[in-house]
Amino acid sequence: MPELKIAFDTNNWVSFTIGKRLIELKDVLLAENVSTYICQEIKQEYIEVIQRPKMAKYIKPERMIETLELMAEACIEVVLSSTVQLSRDAKDNYLLALCQDASLDYLMTGDNDLLVLETHQNTKILTFADFIIILDNLLALKQQTSQ
Repeated sequence: MPELKIAFDTNNWVSFTIGKRLIELKDVLLAENVSTYICQEIKQEYIEVIQRPKMAKYIKPERMIETLELMAEACIEVVLSSTVQLSRDAKDNYLLALCQDASLDYLMTGDNDLLVLETHQNTKILTFADFIIILDNLLALKQQTSQ
């Protein structure tokens, strides 16, 4: 299986921090042949969102620290150089720049302003649940061909 280059939108990182899906995220981050990319803008937005007063009841400080450590240890950081103006929500354009600058295969998001695009250049834009199905299929195919 060729290496997959992926990234998660901030809403995914927040959801993983709040919920029980952080384990699934770790599995993807540690999967063989998967490289996860991040940029400073994702980290900044993540910190901004989780520090909102309404989030305090959902996120324990240790979970926030665990997620930030996971970002630092398991992701490849890209300094964005592209300028993109395609999203209905201009605040999301940096994610499309990340797709370009890192030559991503997949961008996972729950944001309809990005999902409606379906692709950006060679990057497929989809939900985490849809990506897990694709990843499971690729891993199954790899296992079949190695037997």
